[in-house]
Amino acid sequence: MINKEILDNEVTLYNYIGEVDDYPAFQRSYIKKCCVFITRGADLDGTGRKGNGNAVLFIFDNESTVTNELGEPASYLPYDAWLDREQEEADRGCFWTLSDRGDDYFVEGVSLSDTPPQNASKFRVVKFKQLKKGSGDIGHMEVFGV
Repeated sequence: MINKEILDNEVTLYNYIGEVDDYPAFQRSYIKKCCVFITRGADLDGTGRKGNGNAVLFIFDNESTVTNELGEPASYLPYDAWLDREQEEADRGCFWTLSDRGDDYFVEGVSLSDTPPQNASKFRVVKFKQLKKGSGDIGHMEVFGV
């Protein structure tokens, strides 16, 4: 059983949906009751001016909640199935997804911006895994960001 005291984070997930007028467009989802571990560092060139951190986001099956931009519940859909809904954009908003292609981002906290903000709390999704082993109470996804 998960210790619910660590589920005190909120995250905004940005799923890349393509370009509109030559600018990247994203679908926002809000993840509540999740856990984020962030490691902050400085760039390797020694100036320390540019952030060089990473984060691990834990989304628990039975505890975390995900809503779309309108505050309606959203369900997880594997990336390929989510992408197939391209022609049905209104229907796509009922779902959220994860892709390790490097186009998606997550931001610590709630963000109302249409694109990921350019700050130290923004992480590009580079890898994720879904863990369903063991008790049903601890099924979760681990999302890795840089």
